[in-house]
Amino acid sequence: MRSRENLLGYRAPVVGGLYYTFDTSWARYPADRVPAAGRELVVCWMPKIATGVLALADIPAGRHDRHIDAMLTGMRSFDGPVVCRWGHEPNGDWYPWCAAYPRGRSAPEQYVTAWRYIVARERRMPGPSNIRWFWCPTGRDVGGVAMERYWPGEDWVDIVGCDVFNEPQEWKSFNEIVADPYRRITSLSDKQFWIGETGCHEPLQWQRGTKAQWIADMAETRSFPRMRTICYFDYDARPAGRADWRFDSTRETLAAVREILGRAKGV
Repeated sequence: MRSRENLLGYRAPVVGGLYYTFDTSWARYPADRVPAAGRELVVCWMPKIATGVLALADIPAGRHDRHIDAMLTGMRSFDGPVVCRWGHEPNGDWYPWCAAYPRGRSAPEQYVTAWRYIVARERRMPGPSNIRWFWCPTGRDVGGVAMERYWPGEDWVDIVGCDVFNEPQEWKSFNEIVADPYRRITSLSDKQFWIGETGCHEPLQWQRGTKAQWIADMAETRSFPRMRTICYFDYDARPAGRADWRFDSTRETLAAVREILGRAKGV
């Protein structure tokens, strides 16, 4: 993380990139490498296991209480605020907790019940909590199950938002990608809106626009008044068949991002 911050000349107020499953334990490494002062830590907690498919119905049945309690205790032990993005992108078809997942064993109602079970369990723990719960569908429904069916309810979330990417198949601006999910999600909740993951690819030869300008437009948008935080997915996903989302995918993009972040430090 520090090497990326040094590259960009910017200290990120929100830090993500921590992904946990139901068969991995809370690890103080690398969380303890995140200097907590003035930062929020975003934890992505995924209800899946390495072998087989985890049934969401097993969560409220108590079959995963030991793991759940250990994760909650670990997040609470972090010396700073934690945002937990549990079961993100449920309205897609690529994760086992998605109802549209080809080999899945989950339904939207089971997702909601599991969400509420975990949040209620955390709220019953003694002492003050540093955890906020972030409901984060993907920006467009894939597989025929609408994001609204996964809504846990206003009393069960602290932050709402979505994940959106400017995918290589077609070039769209940040505003174009966010407009529809923002409208739908803010109609469900009065909570603040975050982007959990976003990224832009370098344009293909036949596409008009630049990644640098796309990021600049994202950083300077005023179209979404309840948007508070944008988490950029600074990662090369080409080995997984996607795109190089990184800020330094080209020298031109890196220079533009440094300029944008330099202006942000003066705000």
